[in-house]
Amino acid sequence: MWNHKGAILIETLVSIFIFSVILMSYIPIYSQVVKEKEQRKMYDQAIILARKEMEETQLTLVSSTKQIDSYLVEVKVSSYLENILELKVTVKWEELGLGKQRQVVLRKLIYSPT
Repeated sequence: MWNHKGAILIETLVSIFIFSVILMSYIPIYSQVVKEKEQRKMYDQAIILARKEMEETQLTLVSSTKQIDSYLVEVKVSSYLENILELKVTVKWEELGLGKQRQVVLRKLIYSPT
């Protein structure tokens, strides 16, 4: 009777060990997926900020620099050709956990009759 219970106990322990090894192998994969998802979210947010600043700058045509949450937003309005202005919006941020600087740049040429 003890041998049967002992065999079940050993099978249970082996099963738990195998399950824990499988689980441990998925933790780095899952953390990488979560990190990539967060990086993509920050990139998408930077694109949204850049587009918003581009729309606002088209109305005012004023260069500016401001901090919005963890993003540094730089707007430059410069002369491109006669009666044509270049709007350049740069959004910079630091990638979480990696310390790498990332940036998104949008440029647009607009006609200015004055």
